[in-house]
Amino acid sequence: MVRSPAAPLLRDHERYEILGEHGRGGLGRVSRAHDRELGRDIAIKELISRGHLSEVRFLREAVITARLEHPGIVPIYEAGRWADGTPFYAMRLVSGRPLRDLLAERKTISERIGLLHHVIAVADAIAYAHGRNIIHRDLKPSNVLVGDFGETVVIDWGLAKDITAIEGTSIGGPPRASQDDGLTSAGSVLGTPAYMAPEQERGEPVDQRADVYAIGAMLWELCSLEKLPPSFSDQRSRMLRRSGIDQDLITMIEKALDPDPARRYLDAGAFAADLKAFKAGTRIAARRYSLWASLVHWTRHHRTVAMVAVAMAALATNGVVAHVRNIAMERDRAAAALARAQAGKADLMLEHAEPLLRGDPTAAMHALSRYRGSDHLLRRRLLAEIPGLGIATKALEPNGDSDVAGLRGGDTKCAAWTELALSRESRPVW
Repeated sequence: MVRSPAAPLLRDHERYEILGEHGRGGLGRVSRAHDRELGRDIAIKELISRGHLSEVRFLREAVITARLEHPGIVPIYEAGRWADGTPFYAMRLVSGRPLRDLLAERKTISERIGLLHHVIAVADAIAYAHGRNIIHRDLKPSNVLVGDFGETVVIDWGLAKDITAIEGTSIGGPPRASQDDGLTSAGSVLGTPAYMAPEQERGEPVDQRADVYAIGAMLWELCSLEKLPPSFSDQRSRMLRRSGIDQDLITMIEKALDPDPARRYLDAGAFAADLKAFKAGTRIAARRYSLWASLVHWTRHHRTVAMVAVAMAALATNGVVAHVRNIAMERDRAAAALARAQAGKADLMLEHAEPLLRGDPTAAMHALSRYRGSDHLLRRRLLAEIPGLGIATKALEPNGDSDVAGLRGGDTKCAAWTELALSRESRPVW
């Protein structure tokens, strides 16, 4: 049995000056009007066709909308009846355009993604309604107004329903709506097919998750040029990936459009939280991230920081490479200098060996035996001359600790001596 809300009071039609029709919905006609008492322009919605059921729905819309005080929901100023009994309510006039028109103007996905903040605002407004056990049941782009100041307002709550009477559920299970309030007959379908959840399309009782599905359908329309999403999840995901949609956004769309209500977001609040997290560049609750996915996610949403980090790493790497190269070059220069010094020392030794050959062939022989230079031809020539000049058979050479003075004094117990055996007949080692 349908019971009418309390009969609204009669209002003076002369208070408002009707300026023209502003829009038309399923239940009523919206006119732009001027409030003579307060001196402001407002919107007035009137019931189009009188009837008991339509009047009850119209008045319920006014009562439910008046209870929702949110920036994303149009406020109600007054409700009543005109002198002829026609129900009406006055509300704030939102000057703007439907989200449907903005979508139609954008022909590319990159342009449509720019409207994401409006869908987030819708989810936020519906989350507020869900928190007060109100479901909209007719969410679609034509019921979302984008104002001249950029505000996003959800309108047309004609199919809204209060589900305050919630039946008990098992632990961890989803909430279930109570029986219909009588305004919808069993098996009847109310809503817009393109944005209706499967259970709503079947005429079954619905809850907050039907609105979640509708928001997911709007989000799909932002991310794809196809209005209706394919029935199969894999096909939807492939289409979105080919369009370059972020995996987080794909995950949220898939969760919201799941045909099984138990696998969707429980309400618009959970959906709005993930949408805001995505917008802020943080991880969403609907997705599990591997270590690599976490790194890719962070890099994608912190491009500037990532680019700076890569640039710094490249500079550091280049600095290390340059430092190692400089060390190698210094080492090579030192080795070359050492080689040049040793070659110079050997050449100097060879230069002194030639005059020494005339005065002390034995010493010259000893010096040439230590020569490590490159002038082997000169060394061979000098060595060839030594046997003809005569060299000592034995030569004594003191080590570093010898006491030469003691030897001169006749001390035969001086430090150890090294014997160098050379013979006149010996030939140099070539």
